[in-house]
Amino acid sequence: MDEAGGGRSPEVVGRESELAAVADLLGAGPGDGLRVLVVTGPPGSGKSTLVGATTRRAADLAMRVLLARPREPEQPLAFSVLADLLEGVPGFDDGPPTTGGAGLPPPQQAALRHALGLAPPRPGEDTDPRLVAAAVRALLTATAREGRVLVVVDDAHWADDSSLLVLSHALHRARGTALSVLVTTRRRAGADPWPTGVGRDDVDLGPLSEAAVFHLVRDRLGRTLGRGDLRRLVHDSGGNPMYALELAGRGPGRSALSPTLEALVAGTVRELPSPTRRLLVAAALAHDPRLDVVARAAGLDPPGVEPSALDAAVSSCATVATVEGGRLRFRHPLHSAAVVGDAAPEDLRATHARLAELETGDEVTARHLALAADRPDAGIAERLSLAAAQARGRGARAGARDLAALAVAATPADDPRGPDRRLELAGWAMHDGDPQTCAELAGPLASGPGPVAARAHVLLATWAGLTGSTEEVARQCRAALDAATGHPLLRATAFVTWADAAADLAETARLARSALAELDAASSAGDRDCQSASRAANARISW
Repeated sequence: MDEAGGGRSPEVVGRESELAAVADLLGAGPGDGLRVLVVTGPPGSGKSTLVGATTRRAADLAMRVLLARPREPEQPLAFSVLADLLEGVPGFDDGPPTTGGAGLPPPQQAALRHALGLAPPRPGEDTDPRLVAAAVRALLTATAREGRVLVVVDDAHWADDSSLLVLSHALHRARGTALSVLVTTRRRAGADPWPTGVGRDDVDLGPLSEAAVFHLVRDRLGRTLGRGDLRRLVHDSGGNPMYALELAGRGPGRSALSPTLEALVAGTVRELPSPTRRLLVAAALAHDPRLDVVARAAGLDPPGVEPSALDAAVSSCATVATVEGGRLRFRHPLHSAAVVGDAAPEDLRATHARLAELETGDEVTARHLALAADRPDAGIAERLSLAAAQARGRGARAGARDLAALAVAATPADDPRGPDRRLELAGWAMHDGDPQTCAELAGPLASGPGPVAARAHVLLATWAGLTGSTEEVARQCRAALDAATGHPLLRATAFVTWADAAADLAETARLARSALAELDAASSAGDRDCQSASRAANARISW
């Protein structure tokens, strides 16, 4: 991924201090433990160009490189970054029961296989992310015994949450391991998942100097700028290397009012031939943009189409994308965004529909089907619900919630499964610290009688407990008990929720005993949910 354009591997221009930080990262010895370099910068600032220089230097040093380049369309796909990184682990593709020869304990081995979708978990069993993180740490440690390993996550702002959680957990506990970690990212709010308190450097890619822009344009475009043109170019581009090259590529006669970088990139994409744009749209939307898959999705590789049509499309897109390892990769995320932004909605839906037939994996296919539909569809909603359950079983909580949200959106208004799906999504929102969404989903369902209303009242009571409103907790729990007549497990859950907000320990114990009494009357007292509720009630009695 070349952020600066052009078809060859670019040299880094005007980033001497950043290259010095890279040299320190790669020059760490076996006893130096974990080293981390986090490079932050806006789009087009040269983050991926720096990654390219780093990985080439690591190859010269015979270092093993584990590389992931997440893309925006892949962000909802759980553990996609982790899967990319582990492709570089020795022996990982051969099994992976021994998983790279690290001798993983069976629970870690099973958890990692479940997380990556290599084997399904047992029914009713959810994968523990801590076991996945422990497995990743063991793999990294085993790989680093043969020599320092470079771990690269380029464009980490697009990394899926499940991978970030596991990597953060594993790296924080691998401080004595001979790992060099390079992360590139845009500025973003939220917690920093990368280890601190170790040999960590943070680099912010600022604007290039006039001298650096001069050399950049001369080396990439073969143009020698005069002083006046150079100053104007630096002023208009703000010293952003990609922006400077896009502007300079328009020649000296450009208008006085320079367009934005995004507008320039969009203009470049819009000038490409129609077959090329169709190919690029398919690559932007695909989970795994293999050339054979995106060619078929774009209609460039069916029976009767001349191979030259695909060759011409690939050749004409060279300014914005390149074929690497049989996959069509965009040179910069802005090109991908421009391709999707310029496509008509009906063309995007049609491409998703074709990709749903071409790409494998229940979660991937369900997402494509959801994005291909222009109206709610009961069949698609059911596939999304099943995919959400699969993601939850893999330990991919963020991915499961996203699929559950798509399932709710795809459910027709008269579908009887709609309330259950909305309540499930409300539960995910509560778990993720989003009580407002939980209340918006559960509130309308609390007005009627029956188990659905009871579950809605329990969720609203939980939200009230988070805000410290004990009176509202009691009110919601009483309503839940009234609505849950004949449903002992739901009544027990309401009593436990009420106990959590009780004014004193005696009241807590009384409500917990009421929960146990309900469970004693349950005909399915041995099932998993009843056992969980019983443990919760007993724990509150022991307080």
